[in-house]
Amino acid sequence: MDEMVITLAQSRPQPQDLSLRTSASGPQPQDLSLRTSSSGPQEIYSAHGVRLQQHQLHVALRVTLRVTVRVALRVAVRVAVRVALRVAVRVAVHVALRVAVRVAVRVALRVAVRVAVHVALRVAVRVAVHVALRVAVRVAVHVALRVAVRVAVHVALRVAVRVAVHVALRVAVRVAVRVALRVTVRVALRVTVRVAVHVALRMALRVERDGPLSVAVSPKVDVCL
Repeated sequence: MDEMVITLAQSRPQPQDLSLRTSASGPQPQDLSLRTSSSGPQEIYSAHGVRLQQHQLHVALRVTLRVTVRVALRVAVRVAVRVALRVAVRVAVHVALRVAVRVAVRVALRVAVRVAVHVALRVAVRVAVHVALRVAVRVAVHVALRVAVRVAVHVALRVAVRVAVHVALRVAVRVAVRVALRVTVRVALRVTVRVAVHVALRMALRVERDGPLSVAVSPKVDVCL
């Protein structure tokens, strides 16, 4: 763009150049007026000068408009590019921030969910193990106590039965022995008393029948039970 403006500025005729060219190529207006003073009026030359000045003004205006338009276009393009870059940077930053925030939130949520699930599983496992151990201990203690009570009751009953039977047998044997001894003593006493009474009666009868010498001569006495 700069090169095109420079080439156009160099190619367009300058006002000073045009004045110089007209002065070099032809006589000055004063010279023309002096030369043509005898042949015709001076209005033609003055109108020609006005036309040249108007043409120069038109050319200057065109060049000025072109330069102004080009400069304005350049400025507008630069401003538009800067604004577009700023807007693009802001939009990119905003979008990147939103995306980063969304990604960070998703990652944080995933991590939080995983951590929460992991912690919940560990706590649940610990609680389950603790409860299972407590229940197992309670059940084991309860079963052990019941078994111990049953075994103790069974052993106590067996021991009590054995002791009772043993004591009963000993008592029965003692009672039986005592009763037997008493009965034997009683029977022996009765028999002895009866035999003694019978012998005494026989001896008394023999003494009465045969006399006292019969007993001394024959001490044998027949005992009839």
